[in-house]
Amino acid sequence: MCDPVSAAAVMGGASLLGTGVGVAGATQEGKFAEAQARERERLARMAAADALQRGAQDAGRSRMETGQLVAEQRVAYAASGVDPTVGTPADVIADTRALGELEARILENNAAREAWGLKRTADAYALEQEAIRKQTKLRVFGTILGGLGDGAYAAAGAMGSGGGGAGGNVPSAKYNVSMRKASGG
Repeated sequence: MCDPVSAAAVMGGASLLGTGVGVAGATQEGKFAEAQARERERLARMAAADALQRGAQDAGRSRMETGQLVAEQRVAYAASGVDPTVGTPADVIADTRALGELEARILENNAAREAWGLKRTADAYALEQEAIRKQTKLRVFGTILGGLGDGAYAAAGAMGSGGGGAGGNVPSAKYNVSMRKASGG
């Protein structure tokens, strides 16, 4: 049997090694989760920019189609011998332009709302990153504290409960409880 000091050193060292592994694991897990949240944030911001760009393109296409429709209306009126700049033809053309502009603005507005939602999602991912950083620090701190406690407990068990005379030959209270359960007592 080895002496209590050597046993305490070995058990304490093993506990510290386990704590180190736990800290490294918690740190890596936190970094990975934070990187995932950062990537989701980046993608949401890209999607928001894309939504605005698509909205602008759709609105431009709508305005172009409206311009083509107005031109067709003018040609049709002129081919019928009607002056498209006065009276009902002018009103129809003005209404066509107004409705075309309304459609274009609706497309832009829808894109802006979509982008706003995506930006809020990106903001949530940014907050998630901060929460992950804090959670990781707490997990690392807890792992360190737990490891120190385990190491102290192991060292105390190896050296005996101290106190009065029996020294390292007295089994720890944890061992006594285990033995009583095993023997049915």
